[in-house]
Amino acid sequence: MAPKSRSKKAVQDEPVREDTPVSEHSEEHNEENGEDISEPRVSDPYGLLGVASDATPAEIKTAYKKLALKNHPDKVQGDKDEATKKFQDITWSYAILSDETRRRIFDQTGSTERAAAFDKEFNWTDFCNAQFQSFVDMKMLDKLKTEYQGTEEESNDLLEAFNKFEGNMDRIFENIVFSNVLDDEDRFRAIIDKAIKDGKVKGYKAYTEEPEEQRQARYKEAQKEAKEAEKQHKKMKREKKDKGDNDLAALIQGRQKSRMGAFISGLEAQAKALEQPKKKRKTAKD
Repeated sequence: MAPKSRSKKAVQDEPVREDTPVSEHSEEHNEENGEDISEPRVSDPYGLLGVASDATPAEIKTAYKKLALKNHPDKVQGDKDEATKKFQDITWSYAILSDETRRRIFDQTGSTERAAAFDKEFNWTDFCNAQFQSFVDMKMLDKLKTEYQGTEEESNDLLEAFNKFEGNMDRIFENIVFSNVLDDEDRFRAIIDKAIKDGKVKGYKAYTEEPEEQRQARYKEAQKEAKEAEKQHKKMKREKKDKGDNDLAALIQGRQKSRMGAFISGLEAQAKALEQPKKKRKTAKD
């Protein structure tokens, strides 16, 4: 008789044994696309996500979303391999801390490998691929953008970046998710100006005395990027339409071919029917 499976709560209440085996598979195979994704070696998931060890699940999720959006390989200029590795490290940290059991095991052992190995149903490759795809889904991104922009969280992030980069607006826009120079500069400046007036942040010269030429250069670069993005969007839309048209054409051609085949078969049947009586009459005459 098979032993009864323990409830998740029972597992959570048990102390983690020191001999809990680490994962036997440092790499997992992705059957869908044939790629192997190595489990990252992250020693401090809290530090990587930039959260405290007593952070709430909501705080962990928020930190992960920001870092994942900022470091997604499809959005990073430069070394894609390095960007992919960083994204995987971020995702791995989230995989450990977003699950109550895996997080507890990591807190007790200090090992992300043990935390992942303890959950036999956890598949790193599937988790990573799902997270990767979720951040290129436009509906999902639009939802995140709507939930983030105009909030106190965004204002706090803006002022934190303002202090970190000492008023350098170019760097600030690089580090605020969903930010766009064309849409957000005036809005950001209103928030920053009020914070300076209220004494919340220092009026750095890089901000208060930013040359007009630098601001215009940032604006022109943003316009250029917007045009390129629109061009790419139209191309993707056109390719999608062409694919749809091709699929429709193939369907129509297939149906036409089927109807033509039936028509020809019908003609052949009629021809045979006309030939058969002639042969019979000729035989009777003989």
